[in-house]
Amino acid sequence: MRAPGVSPDRGGRGVPALALGALFWAAVAALLAQALLFHARLIGYPFPLDLSEPAQALLARGVAGGLSTGDVSLWPGMSSHYGPLYPLLTGFLCRFGWACGLVGQRLLCGGCIALILALFAACARRLGASWAVVAGLGLWLYELLLVHFTPISRPDAPGLLLFFAGLGVPFLWGRRPAALGVAAVLFTLAALDKVYFILGAGYLALALLSRPRDLLMFCGAQALALGAAAAWLRVHDPMWGYVVVLNQTHNLNFDRGHMLLQLWVVLGLASPLFVPLLAAAWGRGAEAGGEAGDRDGWGLYGALGLALFVFVFGGARGGLFTYLIQLSVLPFAVRFAGTCARLERRRILRGPLLAALLFNAWAAGRVALHHGFDPGSPVLAQWRKAAGVVALSRAPVLSSDLALLAADRGLPVYDTGLSDFSWTLHTPVTGWKRWIFPRLDLLQARWRAWRGRTRAALEDPRTDLVEVSDYGHFGFQDVLAS
Repeated sequence: MRAPGVSPDRGGRGVPALALGALFWAAVAALLAQALLFHARLIGYPFPLDLSEPAQALLARGVAGGLSTGDVSLWPGMSSHYGPLYPLLTGFLCRFGWACGLVGQRLLCGGCIALILALFAACARRLGASWAVVAGLGLWLYELLLVHFTPISRPDAPGLLLFFAGLGVPFLWGRRPAALGVAAVLFTLAALDKVYFILGAGYLALALLSRPRDLLMFCGAQALALGAAAAWLRVHDPMWGYVVVLNQTHNLNFDRGHMLLQLWVVLGLASPLFVPLLAAAWGRGAEAGGEAGDRDGWGLYGALGLALFVFVFGGARGGLFTYLIQLSVLPFAVRFAGTCARLERRRILRGPLLAALLFNAWAAGRVALHHGFDPGSPVLAQWRKAAGVVALSRAPVLSSDLALLAADRGLPVYDTGLSDFSWTLHTPVTGWKRWIFPRLDLLQARWRAWRGRTRAALEDPRTDLVEVSDYGHFGFQDVLAS
């Protein structure tokens, strides 16, 4: 394989080219090894890296035991403000003894990240990018995906894979009816995992505006897929609309200062050369592989994602820069990979281009660090103290009503547990939300009753451990003091 750099012909001039090529691949290998080591440490980390991680583990065990996240009689113990797909997937795997806890689900999400990067490589190669460019950009994306939610036990990684595959399938297979139908199914499944991934259907529809026949076929297939999903939800998860709408409207606080901070982290710290790469990606585009609509599609997808981040998701409480990476940076990276196929023909630009990609990957790797993972962090010390309480406990109280979990004491669970959704019910819900969702009184009554039972168990002097199945209403100090 020809190494990146100067052409190895014309006498002895190939020696520097080979040396530069070897240096490039050695740097890629070193950065990749560092990223893989960090990812492996995340997977094997004994304590939750996010408040919802224990919730997902317990949901998987509940589904494996025959319970349903759509059964209102089990709420708030089995509720989740994400879609039903992730608990169904992990619950199915948990029946075979896998993905029942943190490590198994982190491995699952890691596998999804690997497939995302493989799909990116396929799209980039389709646009004529060299393996050197694919390696540099892929390493940068890998580091970005390790920054926050994607590598841990949450629905983000499977949902992103389905969303990205929905965009990639028509690009790789051509916009034939079968490919558009598969894309519609993938977008629907992605929405059942995390609802905002249905945006992929809108992305593709806008890219098809210049091709009315294809647009009509895709819209028909998407309508059928969404109709089938709605029919399934009506039977198996009839309250999903309550969960999704209430959570999304509660979570979007439109904090522009928070949005600007997130942009600075990605553009200034994790990807200092992202802006020039973005400008190149928005240029005339790649000359290889596919039709004009294919080449323009990824730029459109990235621009739409950036607009959504700036005007909607960027101010979301707790979203951090996940939306920017998932909805904008990833499709823009495909667009830029295609542009690189043209830039690489001008060999004087190839060396600086590959150096820029390596620098971005290195910068993103510096940001990909959970503060709680720092050995000197007070968070880690607090979790170790909580683990000690678990080890000494004799009579745990499971407020989630999942008695099947009583035998499994290997995972310390405090302040998180099952009820991702109930945190939206602790404040009064009025106006249009109550008009659309008349059963909110029932849900809030169930939540208040659950909270009272859990508080009573916590204050009972005979209780030496409480596993709280809620999303952030009981602090560590309450549990440790009980």
